[in-house]
Amino acid sequence: MCDITYIPTDEGFLYLAGVMDAWSRSIVGWSMSNTLHATIATDALTMAVKRISRAGNCYDNAMMESLWATLKKELVHDQHFRTHAEARAAIFEWIEVWYQRIRIHGSLGYVSPEAFEATERVG
Repeated sequence: MCDITYIPTDEGFLYLAGVMDAWSRSIVGWSMSNTLHATIATDALTMAVKRISRAGNCYDNAMMESLWATLKKELVHDQHFRTHAEARAAIFEWIEVWYQRIRIHGSLGYVSPEAFEATERVG
């Protein structure tokens, strides 16, 4: 799944594009930009292609919309970002550390996306 969301800062919006693997709920590609141009989506897709070896389709945004709602609830709504750089650092930490490695999902058997993928690949 693919989608774009907006993160407010004092410098204006920071745009965040993401690609999610529907099987593991892992964020396999993401990109941020100060401007909303096609490159933000292509950068996220390029990252996704490098991270996964099997084909995927961005046809249903329900999971991505849910992801953005979760990001905003857990991170954005509780903070005020003064700069794009500040927002970028916080979003990077939320995606790569919290969401991918620590945050558990009931639909994945109450493990993180990273743990789910590791277990499924081994077993």
